[in-house]
Amino acid sequence: LRLRNNNGYAWNHKSIDNGDIWIKGFLIINDLVLSKDKFLDYISDLPYEKLLSLLTDADGQYIIIINKADNLVVVEDHIRSFPVLYWTENKKIVVSDLLTKENFKNKKIDDTQRKFFLNMLFTFDNKTLFNNVFQVPAGHVLNIDKNKITLLEYWRFHYNDEQIENMETAVARILEGYDSLFAKCVRLIGNRKVVIPLSGGYDSRLILFGLWKAGIEKNNIITFTYGTNTEDVQLSHEIAEKFGVLHYFVPYDTDLARQFYINNIESFSLYAANGISTPCIQEWYAVNKLAEENIITKDSVIVPGYGGVLPGHYMREDLISENQNFEEIIKKYLLKMILGNAPGKHFAERSKLADTILQSRYFDLSTQKKAVESFERFIYSEEQAKFIMNAVRD
Repeated sequence: LRLRNNNGYAWNHKSIDNGDIWIKGFLIINDLVLSKDKFLDYISDLPYEKLLSLLTDADGQYIIIINKADNLVVVEDHIRSFPVLYWTENKKIVVSDLLTKENFKNKKIDDTQRKFFLNMLFTFDNKTLFNNVFQVPAGHVLNIDKNKITLLEYWRFHYNDEQIENMETAVARILEGYDSLFAKCVRLIGNRKVVIPLSGGYDSRLILFGLWKAGIEKNNIITFTYGTNTEDVQLSHEIAEKFGVLHYFVPYDTDLARQFYINNIESFSLYAANGISTPCIQEWYAVNKLAEENIITKDSVIVPGYGGVLPGHYMREDLISENQNFEEIIKKYLLKMILGNAPGKHFAERSKLADTILQSRYFDLSTQKKAVESFERFIYSEEQAKFIMNAVRD
């Protein structure tokens, strides 16, 4: 067990009968926020089955590792907040939270995962860029028992059976959900400064309004925009000014930014990518500049609108229309939305990669509802839990 990454949330440890527990992050049970010792105490006496049942309905960002004499268990949260890798080394199974050159300098690249990585910016399922090196996927439990390795999916994205057909009822339910979400955010933030990357789009505006409505004082909110002085920058400044919060613009000087990336990209990539997802460098330079100028401090909480926080963001109209070929439609969107990031020379690979995804455990195309649900499940468990969450970790 190699737990070395204490950036952000640090590892917390507790000895138990016949073993040890390590946790990172926080757990929310019935609106009660548990972290550090309270988190450890709460789960330390729970039987394995009861723990998984509890976590199925819980909120939070966490990783739980239970190491006993006869087995080791790793529980990854619903969005893979804290990546954990595992592989075999000198006839032992290694579980680690950090990629290092020493660990992987002799590993061969997995050619299929290299293609996935180039085309969609992250590897697929529980694979990494390296042969025989694996990750614990979102909502899964890794169980190592006498050198036998099993992965169990204990949580998955799914639609409720209840179907709301009245628009007013649907909107009211959505607003209730936002109120609950932002109230939890406020409890976690406390009195710390809130930093919001304000693009001028609907997602970042929603976050700004939602946090204020939930109780964050305006003088505790900082917004920023970066890049070149375009219409988006002006719009963001106007929104912040009208709302009454501080707004900073970080201009991107090409030469300074290039030198910053050259100086730092290697160590940053090892930390942020972990052989799974490309690091998102877009805001890295801006956040670093704001920190250098003491505009934001180490205890500030950055709340971005990555990935679309508005409902229905990934709902495709032609998937919910009548008499459609679901497989054909989903493949079209996989090629356009997910597998369209690589240079043109890799285009021929994309169709085969899309077929691999469609034949995976994510997809059930037997009914319209299952097809739409499968598509969103793939988005949240793969793109959101890898690329988007990786951008948040950066």
